[in-house]
Amino acid sequence: LQEMDHLQKKLDKDRDLIEFVGVREQYRNMKQLLELKRKRRMEKREEMEEDLRRYGAILNEIQSFSHIEPKKNTGKFIANYGAVETVNLASFVYVEQLQSDIENVTEEIMGLQGDI
Repeated sequence: LQEMDHLQKKLDKDRDLIEFVGVREQYRNMKQLLELKRKRRMEKREEMEEDLRRYGAILNEIQSFSHIEPKKNTGKFIANYGAVETVNLASFVYVEQLQSDIENVTEEIMGLQGDI
């Protein structure tokens, strides 16, 4: 009977120890999870700050080309940007048409050379 009590106490002690280690491990896992979340938040913040710096640099570059400060003259900046984009689109369409014409003329020349 004494031996059974001793074994029961040992089992209880082992169970308590296992429970303690389990709780402690949970605490460690929670701590690691919180650290991981903090690290991800910091990485996301750094990415956003880098994007902000990049956008600021682009805005400064646009400002240096247009000589218009977008923050103060937004309407003028947008109108100027729209006009430039319209010219760029027209130029692109013109170059595309020229390229198509060149391809057609090249095909005609190759056909005529074949006939000769």
